[in-house]
Amino acid sequence: MEKPDQSIIIFDGVCNLCEYSVRFIVKNDRQARFKFHCLVSTLTLQSKTA
Repeated sequence: MEKPDQSIIIFDGVCNLCEYSVRFIVKNDRQARFKFHCLVSTLTLQSKTA
């Protein structure tokens, strides 16, 4: 089984530490390996009600 080219990082959108961490990773992720998903996004809320 192959490793995926990208990983998803789920973070808390209202946490200052999380926001700083996401900005740090984006700034230093030269290979664009990471995608981000805010835990409090509408997509997450929709999946909880489905």
